[in-house]
Amino acid sequence: MHLYFHTNTEMALYYIKALLRDGDEHPMSEIYDYVMENCKGHAVMGEPMRATVISSALWRLAHTDGSGYCRLRRGVYQMGDPKKTMKETPSIYERAIRIVSRAERELAGSFYVNLDQGLDLKTSIEAQNTGREVLDKLGQIKAELAAMQQEFTNEMECGQDQTSGMSMEL
Repeated sequence: MHLYFHTNTEMALYYIKALLRDGDEHPMSEIYDYVMENCKGHAVMGEPMRATVISSALWRLAHTDGSGYCRLRRGVYQMGDPKKTMKETPSIYERAIRIVSRAERELAGSFYVNLDQGLDLKTSIEAQNTGREVLDKLGQIKAELAAMQQEFTNEMECGQDQTSGMSMEL
């Protein structure tokens, strides 16, 4: 089957829809790679496919009412009704835990000391100990956030139990 497109946007939309047709979640990087792979060697009116065309086409597709495509969260897209496919909005505690976890991952790699850097043994050990201390503190913060979230959830459930009861007053 020979495909003919009037614009690169039209070609990008065709391949984006083809990928999202399975109904699964797809990150932007996967969508970009898929479109670029399928557009390889093709140029519309002499213009090759560009990342800006893909992101623009995807944004327009996901933000057009009734298109059947949605953005689930930053950089992740899916075919389907956003109300049905969207997961429950994370609580402030869950978001804070994600942020601390991300910081943990980034910091964990930054405290490894390369022996070729010319640092003496004492300085290397101090850097690693500092790294461990920082990561321990972040772990404590995460544990406190999780406890606060659990406490908040329990309070909310107790409040619902009290308000959902029926009164038998006459």
